[in-house]
Amino acid sequence: MDYFPKWPEPYALPDQEAETIVDTLTAGMFSRFGAAESIHSDQGRNFESRVFATMCERLSMHKTRTTPLHPQSDGLVERFNKTLGQQLAVVSSKHQRDWDKHLPMVLMACRSAVQDSTSCTPALLMLGREIRSPAEMAFGRPLDRPHVPPGQEYARRLQDRPETPGPPGDSPHLRQRAAGECR
Repeated sequence: MDYFPKWPEPYALPDQEAETIVDTLTAGMFSRFGAAESIHSDQGRNFESRVFATMCERLSMHKTRTTPLHPQSDGLVERFNKTLGQQLAVVSSKHQRDWDKHLPMVLMACRSAVQDSTSCTPALLMLGREIRSPAEMAFGRPLDRPHVPPGQEYARRLQDRPETPGPPGDSPHLRQRAAGECR
């Protein structure tokens, strides 16, 4: 998960071995986006392995980890995993053995959803453009979806945006926390 744009990048893996994770990150994520400056993980043996440490060392990535036995220390990822599980359960078959086939389209939906904390979609912040859905390709852009300005214009608008929009105490973080306390 890239924390600023909230871009999720999960993969369906056959196992949780360190070699599988390193191969998947290298072939899947790093080959498309480049190596990260830092990578944050839980303290699973696969992420604490020599294989994973060697990958981080060779790619000059700083590795950080969550607090032991405290998954809340990576709340954004934990919350996303819960949401992803719920969405996959809805679209998967009765026995949910085909969830991996639905993962790409569910991720497209997640990456296309406007985030309260950024007022943008993860796709716009990560790619500089919105993702065109199959429905949009067939029927056109929805009327309520604004046209995205070209990259440089968009970057200028982001820089000119105030740090904390809205009235004091009305941040997306506070609204999300209040919504969570109501459950």
